[in-house]
Amino acid sequence: MNKIKKNPIIFSILLIVSVYSINKIPISNLLFKYGLSDFYSETLENIIINFIALIIILILIRKLEIGLAIKGGNLTTLLFYVPILLIAIIFSGGSLHLSIIETTNNFKLFIYGLEIFTSAFLEEFLFRGLILAILLKYYYRKKYGLLKSILISSLIFGCIHFLNYFNNQDVGIKSVTNQIYATFAFGFMYGAAYLKTKNIIILAIIHSLSNFFAGIVDIENQAIHENIIESNKSGLEIIFSEIIRIIIFGIPILIGLFTISQIKEEEIKEFVE
Repeated sequence: MNKIKKNPIIFSILLIVSVYSINKIPISNLLFKYGLSDFYSETLENIIINFIALIIILILIRKLEIGLAIKGGNLTTLLFYVPILLIAIIFSGGSLHLSIIETTNNFKLFIYGLEIFTSAFLEEFLFRGLILAILLKYYYRKKYGLLKSILISSLIFGCIHFLNYFNNQDVGIKSVTNQIYATFAFGFMYGAAYLKTKNIIILAIIHSLSNFFAGIVDIENQAIHENIIESNKSGLEIIFSEIIRIIIFGIPILIGLFTISQIKEEEIKEFVE
């Protein structure tokens, strides 16, 4: 544990590499051979791997005696989830995608939802439950330690999405850059909310809902459509749209900064002692 405390960033990177390696287990090939379609094979593969990785993360949290908060929070602190929930619904376009849910096969929708649910819980327990806690133990007593801990964990959370550039041939560098910035912004907001409310379960559920609605649309066709639109824009229009994107995704960062300003020293003792 002492070595981990002294090298939290290296530990975090090695941990993510390990999780990524587990994700490369070709379970979908076996499922495909048994007659399942590409969608069900890949989705079930992700669900199985998410469960395996989540169990490993929970074991690590217990072995390292990390103060995982799953039942904390009173009515006042839980109110900090309200802006997060609103942002999640607005950014994911939840209300706009209800018609797609109504016309989707129920079993297919269940499998898709289970994949999103397990992915969100894995990400929260990994990045907020474990990595943020390790960083906090190292940085908390240093100047701006709380801010540094949340900032670094969010940067790691955002940068991990760069792997999408290699995993998906239809995703360009611009799209990946946008993903990194967006996930960093949301990760910053999530990290601050977790430390303030001490309830990672509610955070994971909100994260699940956001990802569920955001991914219900055919992402591949949407990305192609967005690329066509971008190619028809002038240079000035592209710059303006990127500035707007930066401002919009700055909202979760502002929410995170406000939440951090409301965190009292005694509220995070369980994470650092």
